[in-house]
Amino acid sequence: MDRNGANEKRNKRKLRQSRLYLKVKNQEGKEVFMRIKRSTQLRKLMIAYCKQQLIELNSVKFFFDGIRLLGEQTPDELKMKDNDEIDAIVEKCKGQEESKKAMDQPAHINIKIKSQDGSEICFKINCNTKLRRLMISYCENKFLQYSSVRFLYEGRRINGNKTPNELGMEDGDEIDAMLEQMSGGF
Repeated sequence: MDRNGANEKRNKRKLRQSRLYLKVKNQEGKEVFMRIKRSTQLRKLMIAYCKQQLIELNSVKFFFDGIRLLGEQTPDELKMKDNDEIDAIVEKCKGQEESKKAMDQPAHINIKIKSQDGSEICFKINCNTKLRRLMISYCENKFLQYSSVRFLYEGRRINGNKTPNELGMEDGDEIDAMLEQMSGGF
């Protein structure tokens, strides 16, 4: 074997030795094999695992030999070997259920604003946009002062800092626009 061939073989062996395969196993027993350099922080493996499993990083805790892993640690620091097992414990919490519900909702909905005279204007709005933007647009469209109009949803006055999601609005819902009444004599 010539000198270049021996060097190439030695380099390949070093490269193989600098990487290892780790098994990440969840609560249900599902295993995922991942390759990582011995000197790479485990955060990279954690992020890749979560992306592959379609879960949020902050909802998973990783353990090796019963000790919780930190993202800054490396396989070398922990003296990990090929095919060592990392346990991934997914926490199911209230916030996660709410985010799942939010994912089921559409990104945009159509909302009608109906004035006292019966005329309607339809708006398409992102479910996470503050309603103030919609209310100001309506007033500009009708040449009204924002401060002189009261907006009601299901009989209750709308806080402009709320979003359609926060109020439980659905596609096609209607908002009533009422002009502020000034008291006074004849």
